[in-house]
Amino acid sequence: MRVLWKSNRGFSDLATVRLADDRRTVLWNSASPVPLRPGVNHVRIKALGQSAAAIFVNIFYTPQTTAPPLALRTTVLHGKEITYEVRDGLAIYQGDMILGKAADVATSAFASRLAVNNSQVARPQSVTIGPNLLSSTGLWPVVNGVVRVPYTNPTLVNATNVNVAIAESNTQLAGIVQWVPATASDFNLVEFNFDPSNSSGSCESSVGMIGGTQTIGGSYACVTSTILHEMGHALGLYHEHQFAVLGK
Repeated sequence: MRVLWKSNRGFSDLATVRLADDRRTVLWNSASPVPLRPGVNHVRIKALGQSAAAIFVNIFYTPQTTAPPLALRTTVLHGKEITYEVRDGLAIYQGDMILGKAADVATSAFASRLAVNNSQVARPQSVTIGPNLLSSTGLWPVVNGVVRVPYTNPTLVNATNVNVAIAESNTQLAGIVQWVPATASDFNLVEFNFDPSNSSGSCESSVGMIGGTQTIGGSYACVTSTILHEMGHALGLYHEHQFAVLGK
């Protein structure tokens, strides 16, 4: 009586199901909303415990009010020209990866080519520095054989989901990666900072350790699975389909 839904934007959550009075219609209820963008949204619904019980649905969404067009710009990442959007003063790539402050990314200095391992290297706040396996830049420190990622959640917005995500990550990656509360001596850390006025369900993160305080933030409605997704970015992970785009 439970299903898992997952959208083509990477959001997912569990839902409960029941039969309607007509005994033909299945009603499902999710604790979190399915974030939609204008146009077609592709959603996969899978019954848990039944490997063959799954269906895809397309939800076409037309907003009642016309949203302002996204500010789209281009830059070079790992030698490839990419398009990013400007949102809340940040340059966002592929919907949730923070390249840096939009004003910085737009400068010619950011886009200058530096020859390191035949790739594009940019300013310290850029996704392009994480991870660089040939140096400590972009990597979280290893303490007693375990990667240590300090974090804070000062506003406690979405604290329940954040705590569940951290516990899940620390359990699944025990002995490999541990997220720990930041101490006064931690200069490099992740701050969970969600906007209580943003109900879109979307959130974003920098990729790898960028130096100083970096943010996993966005909507207060960001679900646990999506927070885990953003935590993966903070560790230095890209999207799987991105490797073909960047020639990796």
